[in-house]
Amino acid sequence: VSKPAVEEKLEEKPTTLTAVEELRGAAEVPGPGAVPKTRKEPREAVPEGVTAKLEAVVPRPEAVVPRPEAVVPRPEAVVPRPEAVVPRPEGLAAKPDVPVAKPTGAEVLPAPAEVRVNLVSDAGMSLNWSPVPGAARYEVAVQTEGIELLTGKTSNVEYQIDGLKPSKKYHYSVTAIGPDGGRSAPSKTFHQITKALPTPGGIKQSSLTETGATIAWQPVPGATNYSVSVSPAHGRVVESSGAAGAERRLTDLHPNTEYTVSIIAEGVKGTSATSQPLVIRTKDDEERKRREAEELRQKQLLQKQQEEEEQRKQQQKEDQQKQQTLLENKRKEEEQRKQQELLEKQRREKEEQEKELLEKQRRDEEQRQQQELLEKQRKEDETKQKVLKEKEKIAEEQRKQQERIEKQRQEDERKQKELLEKERKQEEEAQKKKELLEKQQREGEEKEQKELLEKQRKQEKDKRQKELLEKQKKEEEQKKQLEKQRKEEEDRKQKSLLEKKRKEEEQKQKELLEKEKKEEEEKKRKELEKKTLEQEK
Repeated sequence: VSKPAVEEKLEEKPTTLTAVEELRGAAEVPGPGAVPKTRKEPREAVPEGVTAKLEAVVPRPEAVVPRPEAVVPRPEAVVPRPEAVVPRPEGLAAKPDVPVAKPTGAEVLPAPAEVRVNLVSDAGMSLNWSPVPGAARYEVAVQTEGIELLTGKTSNVEYQIDGLKPSKKYHYSVTAIGPDGGRSAPSKTFHQITKALPTPGGIKQSSLTETGATIAWQPVPGATNYSVSVSPAHGRVVESSGAAGAERRLTDLHPNTEYTVSIIAEGVKGTSATSQPLVIRTKDDEERKRREAEELRQKQLLQKQQEEEEQRKQQQKEDQQKQQTLLENKRKEEEQRKQQELLEKQRREKEEQEKELLEKQRRDEEQRQQQELLEKQRKEDETKQKVLKEKEKIAEEQRKQQERIEKQRQEDERKQKELLEKERKQEEEAQKKKELLEKQQREGEEKEQKELLEKQRKQEKDKRQKELLEKQKKEEEQKKQLEKQRKEEEDRKQKSLLEKKRKEEEQKQKELLEKEKKEEEEKKRKELEKKTLEQEK
């Protein structure tokens, strides 16, 4: 039995799920719950000398391979609806959308709407959406970097996703399922980046007084700073000597007032979610009430004295009218001078604040660009390491495959030699008395058989070399395609950065022109005021 005959028998019927799908024309679109296809191992060469034994050991395909109907899963478990095309993340080549016919007999449900995130942490997120009429349950699909992480099912209109990684982008969508198994189109695919740090916990208060309190919490690993929010926004937040900076002192609070305190951890990679709010109430201040009553009494007494003084001045006003008119004019001039000085001071302070704000924005932008550059470099290094590991793995598999083939070939040659030697001895014992012509004929037959074996080995070797060259060629093409995508991404980012810088320059020029225009108007206004004063004098 020759090698082509064995291969024809093995390939008469499909032996894997992939072959069954190809025969039935199934679309290669990954759906929720679908099992990823494994890489097909190359078939080892079968020498001619052992094909007869192989036929006796390997059962016929009809006895091993199940019927296609028993292997292929239900259409809704393998092929998604026509609308269920999950967009891939940027940087990955997307497969063309393959339309799939809807199953007949199932009620068509609308896609879930108003899908949103309620709460995001460093390790999970909470989703909810609007109810779909006629839906019995819902299916939530979560992906990252083109890989489907999980497919969860629930009968509620909310779902908690746990086990995620910090500072990572996840894509999610929701599909409605009816009582009869009918599926709606998936909702619009959204994305969410998880928080970089865990949420601060263990918040507690201490040293509570009429105007202050101390807030402490458990330190968050990786946090470099903490943002403490107080509502209503009274008083000041002062840093304190807590463990790893996880303590703050609140001062200048109002007595007998309820405050809500929440904390956000900040780090190099990002921030955490807002902690659970802590409600505190400052103590009542009896001394403050007494002091306020005394101040009110003093204020009323002073107001009474001022009224009496005004009455006395009113009586003397007629006698001193001329002198008061002169003093009033001087006072107005002094007020105008002070007002001008105040306006000039406010203008200078405003200019200084604008300069400080512009400088702060510039520093923040530089820090953000530096972080983006570091993140981009880190991702490129990870991609290079993955490609290198994959190449090493493929080379190791090829080496092991070649060793197995060589070992099998040596074993077959050894068995073939033993068989030939045994046959030759039997023939020598049975044909000792035959003529020299029969001996020469036997030797000629052995020679032809060896030449045939040598020819077959050479053909198998050429075939393996051809397959190896084809594989190397595909790897080179894939590498060129990845390099081309990376260059396109770099060009796009560079163009975006140049466009942003150009817009910033235009904005700065516009602000400068606006500032010069305001200064010119201020100068004209001052000149007009100066002329008005001169005319009045």
